[in-house]
Amino acid sequence: MKEGWEYKKLGEVCDFEGGSQPPKSEWINHSQEGYVRMLQIRDFTKSRNFEIEYVKITKKLRLCKADDILIGRYGASVGKILTGLAGAYNVAIIKSIPDEKVIVKSYIRRYFESSLFQGILFKVCASRAAQAGFSKEDICDALIPVPPLSEQKSIVDYLDSAFAKIYAMKANAEKALNEAKALFQASLKEMLEPKEGWEEKKMGDICEIIRGKRFVRADIVEDGVPCIHYGDIYTHYGLSIIKTRGYVKPELAKKLRFAKKNDVVVVQAGENNWDIGVGVAYFGEEPAVVHDACFILRHTQDPMYISYYLRSYNYHRYLVDYVHEGKICSFLKPALENAPFPLPPLSEQQTIVATLDSLKSKVDRLQENYNKVSQECDALKQAILRQVFE
Repeated sequence: MKEGWEYKKLGEVCDFEGGSQPPKSEWINHSQEGYVRMLQIRDFTKSRNFEIEYVKITKKLRLCKADDILIGRYGASVGKILTGLAGAYNVAIIKSIPDEKVIVKSYIRRYFESSLFQGILFKVCASRAAQAGFSKEDICDALIPVPPLSEQKSIVDYLDSAFAKIYAMKANAEKALNEAKALFQASLKEMLEPKEGWEEKKMGDICEIIRGKRFVRADIVEDGVPCIHYGDIYTHYGLSIIKTRGYVKPELAKKLRFAKKNDVVVVQAGENNWDIGVGVAYFGEEPAVVHDACFILRHTQDPMYISYYLRSYNYHRYLVDYVHEGKICSFLKPALENAPFPLPPLSEQQTIVATLDSLKSKVDRLQENYNKVSQECDALKQAILRQVFE
C-alpha cells in the first residue's frame, strides 16, 4: 500500500439506497408539474427509442441527481455503473451515497468500475439466482483503498486522461461500423423500392405459408434432426443458415413440420413490435423442424432476396400495425399473407442480393473489428484500474 493510503470497509465511507417501484397507475409519458422522471436501466444504457416516463412525486420515491453514481442490481445489468440523469430510480438500481469528506464521487465511481469491486458482485450473484441480485449488506464489507482527498483527485485526473484515449479508439471503431450500417440500410431501402418492370405482389401470392409445430427448449439435443427454434433467429442466426444450432430426437421430429432447403423461416413472436417478422433463409441439405412461433415460406424466388426483404423498413412499417402486443408480441398468418412484396425478375433479385451481400460483408468485418477493439479497450481499462486499486 502506498504511503498515506489506508484500506477501509466500503460501508464506512459510502452508504447505499435501493430504488422504489411506484404503481403503474402513477406513471405517465409526458412531463407535468408534480411529476418526476422515472429512471430504469434502459434510460442509461439504450438510445432514446422509447418513451420517457414520469411518476407522481411522493415521499416513497428514491431520487438521484445527475452526478450521483448508481449501480445496476439485477440480471444482466448487475454491476453496470449508471450516471448522468436525474429523477426517481427504480428497484433494479441502487444509489451510492459516499461520505464526500472522505472520498470523492468520481474516485469511488472508478473503484466501482474496477475488477476489485466487480469481482465481489460476480461472486455474490454467482451464489444465487441472477434475478436475486445484490444488496447493500453484500458489499458493505468490501475493502476500498482510500488515499488522501487531494491524491484521489489526481488519480481521477490520470484515469480520465488515460480513458479518454481508450474511449477515442473505441469511438473510431464504432463510427466506422455505424457508417457501414447506415450505408447498408440506405442501400437496402433503395434497392427494394418498386421499380419499372417489377410486379406488386402480396407475400401469399408468391409463397406457401406453413406454420411450424410446437416443441420446447428441453426437447433440443446435441444430435438428431435439425431444428430451428424461434428464439435462435433473434440471437444466433443471421440472414441465412446451413447448419442449425440444435436438434430434436427423430421420434419427436415425426410429429413436427419441416423447412426444406431454400425455404425461408419467419419468426412470428418476439419481445417488441418492430424486430418481429424477420426471417432466415435455410440452405441445409437435411430438412429442419420449425418451432410453432415461426412460419415457413415455400417459394420459387431467390431465398436471400426474401430474407433481405424481411429486414426492410417498408415491410416492418406494414407489419407493425398487425402486431398484437402483450407479454409477448405476435402476429397472425393473414398479416404475413397480405404483406406487400415487390417482385423483380429472378435475375434482378440475384443482382440485388449480390450487392447487398457485399455491403453486409463489410458490416460484418467492421462488427468483428469493433468487438475486438471493444474487448481490447475494456481489458486495457481494467489493467489501468488494477494498477490503482489492487
